[in-house]
Amino acid sequence: MKKLLVTGSNGLIGSAMVGHFHKLGWEVYGVDNNMRADFFGPGGDTRWNQERLLLQFPRFTHHELDMRNRSDVIALVEKLTPDAVIHTAAQPSHDLAAMRPFDDFDVNTVGTFNLLEGMHRFCPESPLVHLSTNKVYGDAPNTIKLRELPSRWDSLLIRNPAAHQTANQEDLNASVALGVVTNFGGRRKLCCSHGAGSPPPRAWQSQEALGMGKDKV
Repeated sequence: MKKLLVTGSNGLIGSAMVGHFHKLGWEVYGVDNNMRADFFGPGGDTRWNQERLLLQFPRFTHHELDMRNRSDVIALVEKLTPDAVIHTAAQPSHDLAAMRPFDDFDVNTVGTFNLLEGMHRFCPESPLVHLSTNKVYGDAPNTIKLRELPSRWDSLLIRNPAAHQTANQEDLNASVALGVVTNFGGRRKLCCSHGAGSPPPRAWQSQEALGMGKDKV
């Protein structure tokens, strides 16, 4: 049976992925520490959703883990050696990013790096899918010209200096910010998280990465 690791499994997108892949026959492992309650107060508490997942999906296992804890994240990846990873854990608020910049950076950037390093060491061939809502960057990512490569999508604006001459400032800023860390394509539901250079874990842009098929999401 295939094993899927979902970070941010208590959240809206993460919990939907738990249910979707459980129905497809996967063994699903979730990671969440209810950090949303710390960010947004009692109204942001997601324990109710965690309890729902545990009751509704018998092949779902919850792991109480902070993505900022490098040793714990890497140890979990080593233990599970998942066949695929869906990364949804994040601090999503613009306002909180300004008020709590260190927490924002540690959760979003360091947490993602910890996960990538764990995959680098223990499951380098497993695909990583990074999901987010488009509100993080607005609609600008959808206008970035991309080309499909064997294991990722690449921004033509970043790779082709001549393209900078015709790009407006808004597109240029968005593409530079995204080009190093994350590339967004036309399908907003799934996008690929990819570090600078070429980190060993292969990252796919499309739904076919996990054998989902175009009609599965």
